[in-house]
Amino acid sequence: MKYIVIGGIAGGPSFATRLSRIDEHAEIILLEQNSEISVASCAIPYYLSSIIKERDALVERTPEILKQKNNIEVRLNSQVTNIDSSDKELTVLNQATGEQYFESYDRLILATGARPTLPTIPESIPPIMLLCFVA
Repeated sequence: MKYIVIGGIAGGPSFATRLSRIDEHAEIILLEQNSEISVASCAIPYYLSSIIKERDALVERTPEILKQKNNIEVRLNSQVTNIDSSDKELTVLNQATGEQYFESYDRLILATGARPTLPTIPESIPPIMLLCFVA
């Protein structure tokens, strides 16, 4: 079975490594639109404040480690521009080369994360109530 995992920051690599342990014969391809995967985003404030000195310390897994330990193929700079669910085919743009290609799949996993949204808070709310509201 061929699995395509879209998203390489946290959920995607975690899912892919767990899947590789459950089904060691699975073909797993992880697509990430950025130039690295598995960045510990929670540690970024520590890096920015110089508590963590080396940026490489933020990278938990590399494509090489995932290939060697889990037989997961990682494709960086790979932006999925279209999902054709009826034909089970993706259109992928290699952002480094500008090349576009098609990739078929049996199962598709979307692990792209989300963007937080902050509510509009009226100025009339006292700060103590604001803490309760946000928490």
